[in-house]
Amino acid sequence: MGQILGLGITHYPGLSIQGNLTRRIRMCLADPALPERLRVIDNWPEPMRREWSTDDGQAHSDAHREAMIDGFRMARRALDEFQPDFCVIWGDDQFENYREDCVPAFSRASRSAAIEAAASISHLHCSTRGSILLTVTSRYISI
Repeated sequence: MGQILGLGITHYPGLSIQGNLTRRIRMCLADPALPERLRVIDNWPEPMRREWSTDDGQAHSDAHREAMIDGFRMARRALDEFQPDFCVIWGDDQFENYREDCVPAFSRASRSAAIEAAASISHLHCSTRGSILLTVTSRYISI
């Protein structure tokens, strides 16, 4: 009987940089539509004030990035120990291949894209003959 291992990781692009990852909060603070009372740190929720601290979030940013990297390493160890014969890789399309006029719920990438994606996971020994890459398209909903 076959076994299935499911792993999930973030694709957060901020992991590719080192430094303070508080850009989004800074963008929100600079937004003229943000109510003035929310610009005052004393009015923020206590956990947010604690994370922002006296260093504009630098220590929390560093700890958060390290926790995500540790999570990647844990997922990689689990994958290596599992030694898969077959891989299905799900990815978020994020309007890279599709636009608002035709966004399928799922799509199957070409065999070459699947092999390229599997190969990009260094030293992953799984059959490229059995590997496929599926993309989940993003649907942005305005409320």
